[in-house]
Amino acid sequence: MGLPDDEDDFDFNERFSKLKAEFEEQLKEEAELNKKILENLAKIALKDER
Repeated sequence: MGLPDDEDDFDFNERFSKLKAEFEEQLKEEAELNKKILENLAKIALKDER
């Protein structure tokens, strides 16, 4: 008994490399978006409310 070997064609290294590349791309996009947000926040003029 046991589980059938349905995943014989699964390539862990290939899948891991793909996921790592996707993650690295998401990190890059996140950094770009954070930069744009900070630039836009710097453009907002706030009144001094003392």
